[in-house]
Amino acid sequence: MTCLRCLFLTLLVLICGPARGGSNPDIILLAATFNDRPLNAQIGSGGASVGEPVSIAAGLQAFVVPAGLFASPFLRLTPMTAGGARYARFEFLDNAEVSAGEVRFGFVLRPAQVDRFSVLVRENDGAAKSFLSMTLTSGGSIAISDAADPAGALIGSYVAGNLLAFEFRFRMDSGRYDIFLNGVRVAADRSHGITDRGVGALLLGSDSASTAGSNWFIDDVYVYRPDALYANGFE
Repeated sequence: MTCLRCLFLTLLVLICGPARGGSNPDIILLAATFNDRPLNAQIGSGGASVGEPVSIAAGLQAFVVPAGLFASPFLRLTPMTAGGARYARFEFLDNAEVSAGEVRFGFVLRPAQVDRFSVLVRENDGAAKSFLSMTLTSGGSIAISDAADPAGALIGSYVAGNLLAFEFRFRMDSGRYDIFLNGVRVAADRSHGITDRGVGALLLGSDSASTAGSNWFIDDVYVYRPDALYANGFE
């Protein structure tokens, strides 16, 4: 666990309390730890107020699994059929969309195999604005693209079973972002190319080339605003 993640989870307990992850929308926009969700069952779609997605595509299994691979319960995403993009879509508290200041997204991912897994950052209640598209490919590479650079770039590689802690840091006033992987910056000061909307959703799942039955284990999905955090006295 990175120091930043330790800080985030500590603040989550102090600010939000144990009952409702992400109850301060000025600071915590989303906190899905899966610790209090029913085990061995498809997660609900109650949204950020209960630490759940707002929607899960048909054909995508999104099961909450007991602790084992992680120290606490986590989410297992499995496309049950091939041939289409299928996502668990997470949005922010109160349907927020952030167009100013800094916003940080994070999650921990452990792939059971080398296959295709897709991560999208989009606007609230839509998917037309490509702030970031990231793909773990079947060749073991990690590729990114956005509206400013649809051709994209490779930012790293991965192997089955490894723990991958991602953080995306968006500076909305300048329209730029960085990506950190396991605490190391792997993409720096990229322009996302979107000027007419803000970030409002994180989508995790499979794309049209993903293999049916592949498993992706996910924990500690969060979004927060560090500028609001500092303004509230947590420097």
